[in-house]
Amino acid sequence: MTDASSPGETLARMFHEKYERLAPEFGYKTREASAVPWDDVPEQNKALMVAVATEILDEITFPTRYMTGMST
Repeated sequence: MTDASSPGETLARMFHEKYERLAPEFGYKTREASAVPWDDVPEQNKALMVAVATEILDEITFPTRYMTGMST
């Protein structure tokens, strides 16, 4: 993780790493293509995870935007 990472990228990376580590404890085997270190995740998948994480952080930070239907 670099210092230049956005909060969304930081959350996406953390989620990915913890999800891959914890999955076996819950009896779940992740796809081989996604069971890789964050830096090796395909760029399209990484971009999607960062976008989702960014929206989640935005919704947590500014919940009224989402409660009033003002989200885009």
